[in-house]
Amino acid sequence: MYGTTNKMRKDRFISDEDTEIDKRDIVISDFINLLNDIESISKQCHLLNGGTRLTFGNNPLKCFNLVILKHIEVIEELYENIKAFKKNNSIILSELKDEEERKERERRLDAAEKKKEESKPERRKTREL
Repeated sequence: MYGTTNKMRKDRFISDEDTEIDKRDIVISDFINLLNDIESISKQCHLLNGGTRLTFGNNPLKCFNLVILKHIEVIEELYENIKAFKKNNSIILSELKDEEERKERERRLDAAEKKKEESKPERRKTREL
């Protein structure tokens, strides 16, 4: 049948989310790859931005249709590139997320300690008679 999945083969990945990431130290080449990927994605975004400044000429509906179709193609490519970006730079992105979570946890703990200190009642001072 067409369109059914073959469950007999176990050596295939069903999706990219099933893969596990090996933890290793971040090296300079990881940052270079990150910057190159960001640059390529920004170039594709620039195509979308530049497409809104087009004039439609003598056949506006035909030109508008072509512009919309090209924008849809670029958006689909962008989606695939962002997916590849996340996969290729997963080590750096996971470290950044971990750092953000640590900062957020520390901020919440500090706020809880501060609230606890503020809610303590002051002791009454006894006066001499």
